Amino acid sequence: MKSRQYMVKLIIGIALVMFFGFPGLLGVLVAIAIKEMMLVIIMIVFMLPFLGVGIYMIRSSIKKMKEQKAAAVERTVLQVAQEHGGIISITELAAASEMTISEAEEVLEELTRKGAAIRRLVDSGATVYHFNTFLSSDEKKQAKSIYEL
Repeated sequence: MKSRQYMVKLIIGIALVMFFGFPGLLGVLVAIAIKEMMLVIIMIVFMLPFLGVGIYMIRSSIKKMKEQKAAAVERTVLQVAQEHGGIISITELAAASEMTISEAEEVLEELTRKGAAIRRLVDSGATVYHFNTFLSSDEKKQAKSIYEL
């Protein structure tokens, strides 16, 4: 699904919670106050499915939107790294994207933990991140079969 579809799903989920969950809860409280237990049971049975579906829609939409954002950020980092020959600094990433320096550092460190990049120090003490899986055409042509190794 596209992020617009997740946003619609999120809005529907919020609407379900607002229009069925909260008024239903208020109805249950009123029914308890007037000691109408059958009304309490009817209200709970009526409201729970809507409340459950609404909460599920909200949670799953938020999760998917976060996943999409993370994937987009990762693609941005890889694109910037590729444009810089596979080696970038935190400030280069921040300058070439919409990320702050803190966000760029966090993303690069996460990709380092995942093994996609290697953190290195240059002589000046600056940190660079090397994405060594960007191969040149020559390296790709000289690749050997795994059975030859």
